Amino acid sequence: MFCSNCGDQNLDGSKFCKSCGQPQDSIIEPGGYELPKSSVMDSSNRIIQKYIEFFRVKFDAKFFLNSERVILQLGALASPLAALIGLVFGIYVAMKTESLNAFFVGVVWVLVVLICYYIGSRFLRRCNKILEQNLLIISGSEYSDVFGLLCMVSSFVLGVGGAILAIKIDSITIFWLSIGTGISAIFMASLALNPKLLSVHIDSSSTASNDGITIVIAWWTYLSVRVSGLVFGGGVIVGLISLISFIVSTQQAGNIYGVLLSGYALLLELFWVPASLLYPFGIYIVAIMVMLLIDIIKAILANPSSKINS
Repeated sequence: MFCSNCGDQNLDGSKFCKSCGQPQDSIIEPGGYELPKSSVMDSSNRIIQKYIEFFRVKFDAKFFLNSERVILQLGALASPLAALIGLVFGIYVAMKTESLNAFFVGVVWVLVVLICYYIGSRFLRRCNKILEQNLLIISGSEYSDVFGLLCMVSSFVLGVGGAILAIKIDSITIFWLSIGTGISAIFMASLALNPKLLSVHIDSSSTASNDGITIVIAWWTYLSVRVSGLVFGGGVIVGLISLISFIVSTQQAGNIYGVLLSGYALLLELFWVPASLLYPFGIYIVAIMVMLLIDIIKAILANPSSKINS
């Protein structure tokens, strides 16, 4: 046993350090650190850990999977509605302007939604498969617990703080953005506190190199891949609401033709749907590149230096 105050070695079971007289609570095993048991901050740590465990139980893997299933079902309903509303709006504008251009734009919009949904749904399955086939190992739960805690704090700050800010500046956009960001942080915390959802397994015998690969390189990639279902379904829902809000606001303002001529506002509202539907495809490409990099790093670490030099 070694004293944390002076560093001198003591016999196991010693009540006080033989050199400086510090009590046994301050003596630690080689290679580890232990705070004094009477520390006030140690009590604070236990309270925070209980809060983490409470959140881990309430927002467990079942919560995430059920939420993902519901959002995907709603997204499957929102996609054809978004395509239909875009087509009807194009026909309406074509009739008002006596021009077929808006009608053709509506037809193209329907084709874009259908093709993007097909691509996204195919790669959504691949995203789930790629995580199952490429497991990660980490030596402890410290990183996932801390990341989960930060996400929980962020969800509260973004949700409540953003809502207060929205009320003060009278902005409904800021309000919904803050609520959406807060909910996203809750899902991130759920994934972090249930690492098996990310195909991350805790093994105390894991090496530092495995921890480095998991934390530095793979963590954010696996997290981004795992939320592909939420983005695929949730993004379409947001896009549908945004599209309807745009149409209603322009009708009420009576300046629909000016907005359509500029095109920028309409393109911004239409962006959400195809971008969300194509997210699984884009993140899958990123994931396979990252996993290729991980395989190269593991191969380098597995080879002795003599073999590399030869």
